[in-house]
Amino acid sequence: MSDLDRETVTAVAQPVEQLRGAAQTQQMQVPSATGGDTAAPRVQPGASGTADRIRSGDLNFTAPEVELPPQMGTQNFGALSLNTYLHYNDYLKVPYPVRFEPWRAAGKFFFELPDGGWYSCTAAMIAPSILVTAGHCVHEGGNGSEGWLTDGFFVPAYSQSVANSRYGYCDVEHVRTTEGWFNIGELDEGYDVALVVCGYRSGTTNRFMGNRVGWFGFCYENCRQDWWFLTQIGYPGNYYNGQEMTISQHVSRAAEGWPDFFYGTGMRGGSSGGPHVANIGEISDSSADPGQYPHRNVIFAVTSWGYGDQTLKVQGASPLSGMDNENNFRRMYNQTCVWARQNLRRRACERID
Repeated sequence: MSDLDRETVTAVAQPVEQLRGAAQTQQMQVPSATGGDTAAPRVQPGASGTADRIRSGDLNFTAPEVELPPQMGTQNFGALSLNTYLHYNDYLKVPYPVRFEPWRAAGKFFFELPDGGWYSCTAAMIAPSILVTAGHCVHEGGNGSEGWLTDGFFVPAYSQSVANSRYGYCDVEHVRTTEGWFNIGELDEGYDVALVVCGYRSGTTNRFMGNRVGWFGFCYENCRQDWWFLTQIGYPGNYYNGQEMTISQHVSRAAEGWPDFFYGTGMRGGSSGGPHVANIGEISDSSADPGQYPHRNVIFAVTSWGYGDQTLKVQGASPLSGMDNENNFRRMYNQTCVWARQNLRRRACERID
């Protein structure tokens, strides 16, 4: 694909949105029963990329002149969510993702489906060469071998307002999704998860994108934790036309009968596949007890679906391990890593023991 073709794709790609049910307001039920995995989550740590030198002009930024959704702000909530845990805070994350960790390890994922159309999702690095995203961003779901994407590429720290070419891009070399999404493809079943092997960073012949921008840690077992506070990263088309990284912070539920996380957010199509991260950012803590879960920058889930009724402000995210660890994410990751090491270089990733 030429650079001109790639620019055309980024301009015309349609944000992907998976809508749940008949999307009537009265059909949404707020989970109240307890649930989630009782065992402690098991995680693989992330890593830093190459340090960037900050120049005086790097942080001079003027927000895009785009009309914001009404009432968008701290403690926002949907039509049925007053005085529930579904309050949320969405905000713009610019210009920081272009220079700062761990934000720059997330970005915009462009892909072509068998219908010939180009679409966009969100994805994040979890190894030097491996991305995690939603299953429906690599496969149409439920139609077996007929549903795979036909082309794709990933742009980390994508931003229309700050130079997109800072880190370049990497092309899709290999994709893998869960058995549930491949064979059944239904929403809110805990299996809308995928992995992507991204080739060498553009402009290089043997360097991986993750070695430049870093990568997130990720949960691979017991990820469906109830009452988990997570930060969602996405490129939803309803915020800044999907051209800027936005953030949603909220409490997520993994209640009984809900395989996916359930949470409040204003994000819509294009946020699919975006990571939900525990303890995002870095902190130096000198206290004797840093907390019961101090691990930083760990992805627990990826955005999967929303409601057609735009007043609800609710989405669902599939935990990487799925319901009762049915996704077997460790095996899925290790199989993907084996392919990357055999077809690219041994340093493409490290297997989970």
